[in-house]
Amino acid sequence: MGYVHATIELSNPREPDLQPISAQALANSGALMLCIPEHLALQLNLQQESEREVTVADGPRFQERCHPFDPSIRGLEDMTNAPIQRGR
Repeated sequence: MGYVHATIELSNPREPDLQPISAQALANSGALMLCIPEHLALQLNLQQESEREVTVADGPRFQERCHPFDPSIRGLEDMTNAPIQRGR
């Protein structure tokens, strides 16, 4: 079994004039939500909307800031409120 990656496009629904960002994403069959790194949130100028407790794969739990953004994979668009993973 190997890793599965996909190129996704991220955009800020609150700033439609801002260019979307393409990024490589790692698919995880055990993940319940999409989480993006802080540097992408900064590039998209995402604004915090809420906080959520996040449990990462190796067990620790963190309170993470959640920001609304639009992910798109192969033209399929969605809007989500995802946690932003701060550098650890």
